[in-house]
Formats: sequence, C-alpha cells, structure tokens
Amino acid sequence: MKIYPDFSHRMLTVNAATLNADMFEFIRSCKRQYAAGEVIARL
Repeated sequence: MKIYPDFSHRMLTVNAATLNADMFEFIRSCKRQYAAGEVIARL
C-alpha cells in the first residue's frame, strides 16, 4: 500500500497521472511475481 500524504480528496482527478503510473507499476510487479511462480496473496 502506498500513502499519498499531500494529495487532496480530489486526487483521482488532480493527480491522475501519478496514480495511474503507480497503479500500472503495481500491476506489472504482480505480473512479474506471478510469472516467477511467487505467491502474491492467499485468501
């Protein structure tokens, strides 16, 4: 989980570029872990 302390409650529109980049990096890291056979999360 990443915390954005200086972002306002409108961060989804005001800081969309930053959030999108972070979200895509998170997805890419999950894909790399999955491809390497690592367990991402157990429910």
